[in-house]
Amino acid sequence: MFKICLIGCGNHSSKVHGPSLRKYAGMNQEALLAACCDMNEARAAKYSEEFGFAANYSDFNIMLDEEKPDVVCVVTPVEATFGIVSKVMKRGFAVLLEKPPGKDGQEVRELLSISKRYNIPNRVAFNRRFMPLVRKLKQMMNENIKPGTIQNIEYQMERYNRTDPDFSTTAIHGIDAVRYIMDCDYKHIKFFYQELPELGFNVANVHMYCTFENGANANLHFCPVSGAVNERASINAMDNTFFLQMPMRNCYDWPGKLVHIKQNCVAAELSGKEISDGEEPFETGGFYYENASFFDLLISGQKPQEIETTVQSVEVAECIRKRLPEYEA
Repeated sequence: MFKICLIGCGNHSSKVHGPSLRKYAGMNQEALLAACCDMNEARAAKYSEEFGFAANYSDFNIMLDEEKPDVVCVVTPVEATFGIVSKVMKRGFAVLLEKPPGKDGQEVRELLSISKRYNIPNRVAFNRRFMPLVRKLKQMMNENIKPGTIQNIEYQMERYNRTDPDFSTTAIHGIDAVRYIMDCDYKHIKFFYQELPELGFNVANVHMYCTFENGANANLHFCPVSGAVNERASINAMDNTFFLQMPMRNCYDWPGKLVHIKQNCVAAELSGKEISDGEEPFETGGFYYENASFFDLLISGQKPQEIETTVQSVEVAECIRKRLPEYEA
């Protein structure tokens, strides 16, 4: 039996991780939703009943002692992530943790050190990597372009009425997605901030002009107070251009689209309804697959170590939080 435990039964967990785990357990007889945990005991009990966990706890240490799971999903605010995940890994449990894997580069590098020291399988839940349309994009790029031939990427993230003072914890999704699509590290970034103090403390549009280790370029634009919820990317690679519209929850572009243009002709045009793990937001948004594929790897005896692939994304997002003008790798 493959025992799954979860720490953190809040709003985000209830919207995407709970449904993902319930679907996985329903499709895999060897999977058992052993227990969930939240400091709010009533919330943990409600979560347990809604998603089919066998037990619930208010203390994760007691839960780990009694359940001895095969994997622990940690879905907590970033302020709590490092403290909880470091304890879970030191106790020897495989972990899937919500992004970002730490509030700064120091925390994520320490988590990386712990994961290597104790040989702990891990995955960070950067859901864009696991979206069906993004997986299809990577497949089409592998089939149609040579490695290292991407010329540039344009990435636009738009949100409506997001006046939270630290948008970096959302912008990190775009930072990581571009790096993942490029399959290369950032080399140098210039940041430009259009401050909007009349809308709230620290509210700003953020623009990033980037070069990568392979010589390619990317421009990223984060507009948290636009008129629409959208996330789009365009990728140019010699004779090939790809247009990606991500199926974000409540977004204008839902259910998303992927277009491949080759030598000025449309080679493929796919809707998110055609390329999907299902019709619910937790499926189209990649949340189901980020959980399911990690569990499948563990069941097959593999030990993925993925925190290392996220360190630079955290460091770049930290630059936005600190309003730094440049980043140099």
